[in-house]
Amino acid sequence: MTAPAGWPIRACGFTRFGQFWNDINQASQSAFRTWVEAKVPWLWTSVIRLVLDQPVFAVLGILGILLMILFRPRKPLIGYFPRLNRARAAA
Repeated sequence: MTAPAGWPIRACGFTRFGQFWNDINQASQSAFRTWVEAKVPWLWTSVIRLVLDQPVFAVLGILGILLMILFRPRKPLIGYFPRLNRARAAA
């Protein structure tokens, strides 16, 4: 399959999270690796390398979903009105 004349031919691929982090700040990735390997050596090879090899959209998407779940507004309790109860207690 060829592209029409004048169209650039580009390979479509995903950027790995490790490469993305490296492009932004290589020193912080190296410092983080040194810190993790000093504290928990097995964590770098088994968990963090796995995360760094995933596409950027997947890592940031999962992080965003986790933050939405953690910081979502809580539903009010049914039948509980704190302002009304304080007003009745004061009267």
